Amino acid sequence: MIGDLEEDVKTWISQKAPKYEGTDKPVKLNGKSYPFAEYFKQLKIDPKRDVRYSKYYSNQRHTIAGSYVWADSDLTEFADELEKPVHSGKLCWIDVLINCQYEIESSGQVVGLTGEIYRNCDVLILLSDSIFTRAWCLLEAANYSRNGCKLHVVGKCLFLQGEDYFSAMKAGVPSDVALIKGEIARMFGSEFHSKFNRAIDDAVVQVYGESLLYNGRYQEAMPVFQKELEMKMRRGDDEGSIASTYVQLGRVFSSLGKYTEALRYYEEALSRQVRCLGTGHVSVAATEKNIGSVLLQKGDYENALLRYRKALKIEEKCLGLEHVSCANTKYNIALIHRRQGERSKAQRLFREAASVYAVVYGEGHSETRDALKQAAT
Repeated sequence: MIGDLEEDVKTWISQKAPKYEGTDKPVKLNGKSYPFAEYFKQLKIDPKRDVRYSKYYSNQRHTIAGSYVWADSDLTEFADELEKPVHSGKLCWIDVLINCQYEIESSGQVVGLTGEIYRNCDVLILLSDSIFTRAWCLLEAANYSRNGCKLHVVGKCLFLQGEDYFSAMKAGVPSDVALIKGEIARMFGSEFHSKFNRAIDDAVVQVYGESLLYNGRYQEAMPVFQKELEMKMRRGDDEGSIASTYVQLGRVFSSLGKYTEALRYYEEALSRQVRCLGTGHVSVAATEKNIGSVLLQKGDYENALLRYRKALKIEEKCLGLEHVSCANTKYNIALIHRRQGERSKAQRLFREAASVYAVVYGEGHSETRDALKQAAT
């Protein structure tokens, strides 16, 4: 396929065609956007045949969606992030792949679906300096900031608030700006211009906090997440959304070594998650593990063990015994057993974790090798 695609690129470039903003490249290539075709030419991949990308094709509802600037990112960045344990088992919406899967040929086929795409799911955001100027990214942000999404941020960018995002937005295909502004007017109704700008200000607060956390700037992240919490309380967000901010505040305080404060935020998050999701949800398990991690840092091994075991029970029921999240939890339980002097229990759990890692990542992967090394000590 790649040879044919390269020929198509050469043929198309030789023809007269609208140009992609700021370049001499054509807007369309055989009905597909230029960056879409260029990704595959540049990276030498057929996304339907390369197993690293074909696994994202699915007819099921996605559980994580991507948001990024096409000109600043590529598929390898998404694959690098999505292959991390935290995202194991998630079904991803990446527009450049979906366009290929379903032969989507125009922006008009997608714009009305944005609210459904960025709703009640995780969102993986690849930051770049232009992300809050690009029309499509702004439309996505207006949705994920209001629709109960959990954000995962990679990278950093320039964050500004109080901007007139609506007036300043740009798009690689200039006609998309009018299309997106029409969708914004439909979404927000009367006074859509100011309502949209406020929604993006809210999104900037959320993304900024995640970016600071990602880059290890914990002291700076603390007031940002506190502001986000106030914003969500003011808007009347649901329990799950508010709980996610409590979790992030717990992570901040834990990273700063302030374990008492971290536990307080994690416990508040847990109570809200249980009210919203019930006791058997994977998000509840994740928070139980966060609490267990803090207790482990404090040297409270017995209570840490109780929390990790609660989490493992939920994960095994929800995800299955061979899921990498279960392996990660067993690994942490093994660490506790070893610190308690229970070497044989620790070795058994390290080996069980290693067997899952070998299947998921491969026998030569660093996670597999590390678990086997731990089992041997």
